[in-house]
Amino acid sequence: MKREVNIKTVRAVERALKIVSVFSFEQPELTLSEIVEKTNLNRTTVYRLLYTLEQKRFISYNADSGTYSLGIKFFELGGVFSSNFSEKNVIDIYLDKLMSRVNHTILVARLFNDELLYIDKRESRNELRVTSEIGRRRPPNYGILGKILMAYLSEKEIYRLLKKYPLKKYTERSITSEQVFLDTLKRIRENGYYIAHEETMKGVVGIGAPIFKNKSIYASFGIIAPKSIMSDQEIEECKELVVRYSKMISSDIG
Repeated sequence: MKREVNIKTVRAVERALKIVSVFSFEQPELTLSEIVEKTNLNRTTVYRLLYTLEQKRFISYNADSGTYSLGIKFFELGGVFSSNFSEKNVIDIYLDKLMSRVNHTILVARLFNDELLYIDKRESRNELRVTSEIGRRRPPNYGILGKILMAYLSEKEIYRLLKKYPLKKYTERSITSEQVFLDTLKRIRENGYYIAHEETMKGVVGIGAPIFKNKSIYASFGIIAPKSIMSDQEIEECKELVVRYSKMISSDIG
């Protein structure tokens, strides 16, 4: 059904969304003054909106620290959102199977609004492990998952993203040369996988592969682990597994 789009947005809703958008992984809790500063809204307006959101469980208030955080309602809605994707259900099945074989952290990422977004993971049970949070955003060229996603974009898109997000040096092994980066993307396309040693985090190795839908890049996933507990033989075994599973997942969702 065609919608009427020539209408004005609701100002109160815009302001409420502006408030909930200021919370992040880096700052999951904020005081009233911090929220006012970040939104540039009137203090009284912010306070009233926060109270309304709190009553509906979209915001939680900690009386001991005097800080606000996102409420349980977002967690509930996130579950509804995730369950609506048939692709995610397929990926979940294979991640569980893969996790039973490797016991290292597995991350899945997609590109959203020109950023790398972690959409799923399986946590290693090892005492020594590497991880990240679902929902965390990174530059599109970040880590093995970002490079894999960018490898299958058009040349025009690759250059656009590199201009918007220049390469950064995270460790001594980070790729900071544009030409080396482009050569790396070419090898990913040729091999169908990528292995990186300490490119974004010191002491961490990653092995990843692409997931396709309708012959286009849909997501990337990979195994990340401390290099100290990954032998060359295990890295090779993980490579074979991610390549095999990437083909199976792509076949099932494509």
